[in-house]
Order: sequence, then C-alpha cells, then structure tokens
Amino acid sequence: MDEEYPPGTVRLVDVQGISHAKHASGVQQDIVLVPAPSDDPDDPLNWSPRRKILATASTCVYTFTVGTASAAIYSILDPIQKATSLTLADLNSGTGYMVWDI
Repeated sequence: MDEEYPPGTVRLVDVQGISHAKHASGVQQDIVLVPAPSDDPDDPLNWSPRRKILATASTCVYTFTVGTASAAIYSILDPIQKATSLTLADLNSGTGYMVWDI
C-alpha cells in the first residue's frame, strides 16, 4: 500500500516491524523512538534532570527579564500623555498589562 503522507509525517507505532528507525525495548518494541536517542552527551534527551531544570529556568528568567525591560517605559509616559489623549493612569495600566501578559 503506497499512500501519500504530508511532509513531516512520522510513524510512531510499527506493529509489522517494517520501519528501520530505532524502536523501544522490552514490551513496547513496536514503539518507534522519535527523535531517535543518541550517545551524544549534549543531546537534551541524555541530559540529567538537574541540567534540564537549569536550562528551563534560564530560559524562563531570560524571557521574563527581556519582557519586563521592554515594558519599563515609565520615563517616557509624560511625553506620551502630552502627545495623545491618554491619561497617565491609562498608560500605567497598559504598562502593567504588558508585564503580566508575559
């Protein structure tokens, strides 16, 4: 049976054993491992739980810091208020929403 599949389609279960990809071991030998594990210590699948937590925490801190810095525009709120019809309270509320939306 030769079917057309969309690009990026991956077979996750190989009951017939026709796939040449790496399979799980034990009772779940019909499960295809995607992505296939490697022996590389820099492969995230091989990282220790501590390293995974550190990488995730670093990414979260970086994202929060960049987002907060881009929302901290308090020194320019007075000229914006004078140039537009927005009140200072509205501008402060908008800035607060930007920080908490991150």
